[in-house]
Amino acid sequence: MSINWINIVIGALVGGLVGFFLVRISDWSREVRLSFKGTEKTEVNFGYLYKLCFTLTGYFDPGICSIEILAKDYSTFAKWDEKPNPLKRDNINEFIPELVPATFYQNLFLKRKYKVPVVVKDAENKYFVFDGWWFGKKDGYYHGKELSHSDEINVIIRGGNGLKWKQIFSLKNITSNNSRVFSKRPKICKIINKF
Repeated sequence: MSINWINIVIGALVGGLVGFFLVRISDWSREVRLSFKGTEKTEVNFGYLYKLCFTLTGYFDPGICSIEILAKDYSTFAKWDEKPNPLKRDNINEFIPELVPATFYQNLFLKRKYKVPVVVKDAENKYFVFDGWWFGKKDGYYHGKELSHSDEINVIIRGGNGLKWKQIFSLKNITSNNSRVFSKRPKICKIINKF
């Protein structure tokens, strides 16, 4: 009885490929996914906030997350609604710059609806990217420029367990009731784990 090396090599290759793809499918099925739900306008004591609304699905919570906003050569992190304003006694005239970094990160959980402000329309009807530094605008801490309706706003949401979502909006898309984005649907990007 002779050994059929061709069958052994083919069997090993097929088994290896099947095992490789099963691991990848398992990893993919456990990845956190973001479902974009549109935008929402909220009136506040200093104007209006335009918030991105989304939910997360997957197998494991993404943990601590951040939202990076890029517009008109200004890059910053969003101020989460769940974090307190960097103000003394929530007085708009008493900005505390040391509190701003604490507004950049938030622990997120699956199957909850999140609303995060990314644009503010101030009392003078001017639009700006909204972050914790915006509260210190009159003291020179905020460096964002006024936005026009045709300006692009890049939003990147990052977190654990493979969460990375990137989208480009126009100011007009965010501030109108029509909250569509430039691409047909949100892109779900993977973070490749290097273990």
